[in-house]
Amino acid sequence: MFILSHFIVFGLGSISGVVIMCMMQVAKESDEKMELMRREKKEPSQ
Repeated sequence: MFILSHFIVFGLGSISGVVIMCMMQVAKESDEKMELMRREKKEPSQ
């Protein structure tokens, strides 16, 4: 029973780590898109 709880906790920790990494990647891409939009707004193409 004790070993089973360790596997469950390890599995949940691994899953939450992957989810957090995915969320950080999405946030990074969003920040890059926002920065690109700001640059385009400041420097209109001629």
